[in-house]
Amino acid sequence: MKKLSGMLLLAAVLFASCERQEQPSLQGKAVKFATSSVSVNTKTSYQGEVQDGIEAILWDNGDTFTVWSDKASVAGSSQQWADYKVKAEGGAATAIYPAKEGVELQWGEGLHHFYALYPAGEVEGSRLCANIPSFQRTIEAEGNVFLPNLSEYGNMAASAEANPSEAPVKLLSNPMFTTLVPTVSPAPPAACVV
Repeated sequence: MKKLSGMLLLAAVLFASCERQEQPSLQGKAVKFATSSVSVNTKTSYQGEVQDGIEAILWDNGDTFTVWSDKASVAGSSQQWADYKVKAEGGAATAIYPAKEGVELQWGEGLHHFYALYPAGEVEGSRLCANIPSFQRTIEAEGNVFLPNLSEYGNMAASAEANPSEAPVKLLSNPMFTTLVPTVSPAPPAACVV
């Protein structure tokens, strides 16, 4: 009976160790990112339609943003950030891929914090830096309608938490400022007094 109990215990230990070895580790694997295609605040060019006083902003193909993480890093370095590009179709992001081949964040261990900045910005230590200049060039959308160039000035930020087992990491960007659209028209004609 002792031999049988010992063999069962040994078999249980071997089974448990085999089971642990079969689970793949994501540490060192590339982090995959996604954006929401339903929210009106996750994109980078004006849609042109206003709903409830809010104008939808759409992704443009090739838009680039920076992602920093506290635990992920680029392979073979201590760099904790990388730039990513958006592949867009009809204003919705269909894919996110590294802006530079071979430079992408890879999973570390445990819970990761991700912070993203659009357009791609400078990284100083653990800070993503953006500059909204006081003078901005505008682009003419249609006859006498001028809009800010969002690919240069449409700063947005996103944050997310994820474990290596949770993929892809969903980034929901929010504008860092409010756009105002003033309407300018001529004054009504002056009343004539006789």
